[in-house]
Amino acid sequence: MSPNLSFRLCRAFTPLLAALTLVIGTRAQSDYATPYTFTTLAGQAEVAGDKDGTGVAARFDQPEHVAVDANGNLYVADTGNNAVRKISPAGIVTTIATQQTYYAAFPFNTFVEFAPVGIAVDAAGNVFVTSDNQVLEITPAGVISTFAGSVQGYADGAADNAQFRLPAGLALDSSGNLYVADYGNFSVRKIAPTGVVSTLAGIGTAYGFQDGTGTVARFTNPTDVAVDADGNVYVTDSGAYDIRKVTSAGVVTTLAGSPGNFGSADGTGNAARFYAPNGIAVDSVGNLYVTDADNTIRLVTSAWPARRASWAAPTGPGRRPSSTTRWGSRSTPPATSLSRTTTMTRFGSATRPPGRCRPSRSSRCPSRWRSVPP
Repeated sequence: MSPNLSFRLCRAFTPLLAALTLVIGTRAQSDYATPYTFTTLAGQAEVAGDKDGTGVAARFDQPEHVAVDANGNLYVADTGNNAVRKISPAGIVTTIATQQTYYAAFPFNTFVEFAPVGIAVDAAGNVFVTSDNQVLEITPAGVISTFAGSVQGYADGAADNAQFRLPAGLALDSSGNLYVADYGNFSVRKIAPTGVVSTLAGIGTAYGFQDGTGTVARFTNPTDVAVDADGNVYVTDSGAYDIRKVTSAGVVTTLAGSPGNFGSADGTGNAARFYAPNGIAVDSVGNLYVTDADNTIRLVTSAWPARRASWAAPTGPGRRPSSTTRWGSRSTPPATSLSRTTTMTRFGSATRPPGRCRPSRSSRCPSRWRSVPP
């Protein structure tokens, strides 16, 4: 299987994340934990800076999210440098947007910091980033404009009228719709190609752990999003310690983790534990890759049971299985609940971080992220 390069970088709880590391190699059908090797594509670990170049000669400062285009170029939200960087397949790093180019595009916003966090790229090579309380578009020619968003707040509507509050991760679907993890509004937002913003799930006035449809669902701190070929959106909710799935109709279910219960444990469904899941990506067969704040990369597999036999009725507001329910190869829930087992595997060793992070500036966490309760 070819590597999936579009997963986001973990917002690691370390003083510095200055090198971009890729997971490469093939994966055996029966073993997800050992076949990967790690190499550095660009930058140097523990050496921060702002320098273009090739491979380890380049420098980054707190890179947060990455995206990949159809030609294999990587785009990096280099938050600490207030820049967007591009890395060619050969490891050549160039800068495509900076604080200065932002000021040139918005001369009346000289008091606003360009601090890209989430990033996505479309088939035409247009790059989208979240910065401040807006979603910005950067053309292949380097022209920056506002794609959606205005002042901080919570409002759907046309691009110029819509409002976000600390938008974080981004993901594009095959139709050009852009999905936003609206961290400060406890919701997942959708931006149509025309720029019209709507709320897919959650609501900006209330947070929580509840599954459901549309505004009935509750998130605590949605941090990143990924979208599969069927239009399902997967969300890391770092404040609820779980992974959520949102269908194109806005139906939210919990795939892995136990809302309100953090830890570091592999397992199935709500038996798994996360410290603070951050980045997420989905591959072509529906496996999810999650960066967790305990310095691990977690794999959430989706395995169809061999046959339907007996099942234990799920409980709770999202109809998740109870702590004693286990769905294996001989049992499966009905189609109205979780229809696949979700099994956790980890890459790396877990070390408990010094607390969870959320967007802000702090010496303890990367830019825009500080350790506070939700």
